[in-house]
Amino acid sequence: GFWLLLARPTQLPAAFAASGALLLLFTGWMAWVNARRLRIRCGCFGAGEGEVGPRTMLRNAGLLALALLGWALAARIDTPGLGPTLPAFAVALALALCVALVQAARLVLPHLVVTDARFGAGSTLGEAE
Repeated sequence: GFWLLLARPTQLPAAFAASGALLLLFTGWMAWVNARRLRIRCGCFGAGEGEVGPRTMLRNAGLLALALLGWALAARIDTPGLGPTLPAFAVALALALCVALVQAARLVLPHLVVTDARFGAGSTLGEAE
């Protein structure tokens, strides 16, 4: 993902090809899991994701199609530019850390619910009566 965001224009076809290869590998693994009827949860977009199945394989196939389209377009279009700079890298890194922080908070929040009768059923920390 970082390579796609920060690649120099001449590196974009390779970045899209690498993304496509990785998505092809993941989709193949999902097809293998689905064919054997294994019940494995897909953690691709967080721990709350459902089990590997036709829906997750379809999503990966769509992402693979986008990667291939990006590869085809990046190989044909000559884009001038110097490529990524240190500020662009810092912004991309900060955004990635913010997404990770929001995801971590989303996963932890349900575990911060207090169920003790003194605080009322299901009240969260800080909402005690």
